[in-house]
Amino acid sequence: MTTTVVKPARAEVSLVSSPQAAGLARRFTSAQLRSEAFDSADLADAIELLMSELVTNVFRHTGTAEMVVLLHRDEQGVRAAVRDDSNDLPVLRDPAMLDGGGRGLLLLNAVASAWGIDRHPEGGKTVWFRLELA
Repeated sequence: MTTTVVKPARAEVSLVSSPQAAGLARRFTSAQLRSEAFDSADLADAIELLMSELVTNVFRHTGTAEMVVLLHRDEQGVRAAVRDDSNDLPVLRDPAMLDGGGRGLLLLNAVASAWGIDRHPEGGKTVWFRLELA
């Protein structure tokens, strides 16, 4: 029997809200989750996909200049989040089959163990999701 002790790990990066932000967020997320500190490579593909959706939402819908991508690993899983300065909340949509977008929150519902939105007293919000380890 092998026992693995997981130390909580945290990482964050600030990104300029731009068309390149989703790719940068995916690369950051991939590197962190596959690192020894996070040891979460089995969750990496799903988290990269969902993180890309959240970052794209910030770029397309908030008008904020920057965002912060956050990752936190604990013994049960990984919490991933994107913080921005907009008070506008994301909207769960029901896109038509041929619509080119509007599926990000639907993906969160389908893939994440849990997700939510935290509003900040000073303004802005954090949209987060969590994936549990198997």
